[in-house]
Amino acid sequence: YIAAQELIDQSRETLDQEITVIVKEGYHRLYNKMVDMHMLCELEDVVAFKNCLSNRPREYKTESDNLKREKEEKSKLREIWWQRLQGCQTRVQDWSRILEVHKLVLSPREDERAWLKFSSIAQKNGRLDLAKRIMVTLIGSDPSQYDDPREWLMSPSLSPHVVYQYLKYQWSTARVEPMKRHALV
Repeated sequence: YIAAQELIDQSRETLDQEITVIVKEGYHRLYNKMVDMHMLCELEDVVAFKNCLSNRPREYKTESDNLKREKEEKSKLREIWWQRLQGCQTRVQDWSRILEVHKLVLSPREDERAWLKFSSIAQKNGRLDLAKRIMVTLIGSDPSQYDDPREWLMSPSLSPHVVYQYLKYQWSTARVEPMKRHALV
């Protein structure tokens, strides 16, 4: 992890120089570099998380203690990262890059709120294929493969937020009429 931190530091220095040069050129060019800086911060968080797990204190002797600590650390990161995402524009390419960094620590299901927001952003930007892929990932299977939507809707492991987002996606796609009938049943 030392090498990873050194590379992050080098990248930050390079970005700092680039930002200094383009700061007067306009917001849009500067914003792209700020997204890069945002990703470096989150990569640092990933390195710190991995270091934290590999340098477990002696009081964490059992696997249960280790899992509890990992869950607590993930929860902290999820909230920090969510707050940072709130400062980002709703551009598909930016969210995609940032959430790929998140996946180094959190699965999409563990970072559900961010991935649901990303799905919504993709849908609003006409990227219905991407929105569906995100939903399928969060659901664990493709609901369009079921003859009866109630088969997957009744899964106890599904979050109601994911179900709602998928139904919104279905409502806005070409399969609107059949889904409206099922949604109203």
